[in-house]
Amino acid sequence: MVSAVFFWDGSAIAIAANVGVTNLLGLCSPATLRNSLRVGFEILRDLGNNGTFYYPKEGLIATALIITDVVNLPNATQEERERILNLRHNPNQMAVERGPKGELEIIYDTKI
Repeated sequence: MVSAVFFWDGSAIAIAANVGVTNLLGLCSPATLRNSLRVGFEILRDLGNNGTFYYPKEGLIATALIITDVVNLPNATQEERERILNLRHNPNQMAVERGPKGELEIIYDTKI
């Protein structure tokens, strides 16, 4: 197992609520859309072509996203909401994250 400092989508959401941010806007690639939706983002379908447009250049597609309730995260999956709330209330912690390439020991230090 490798120790590293890692940035997971949920850590930014946990920090945002702790500093008084109530809404978050984002852009994501097709490869990261599923994970963004899991942590509570919704597609801004009023922009571009149902939320998608060429960015940063023609041939590359981005999706516009928003979280309108960073505190309660009503659109996050239960698992991701619990992880975000845990990090929000315990900003310094270690976790073992599992991904397609194995396990990684993560040290979260998000205290403001």
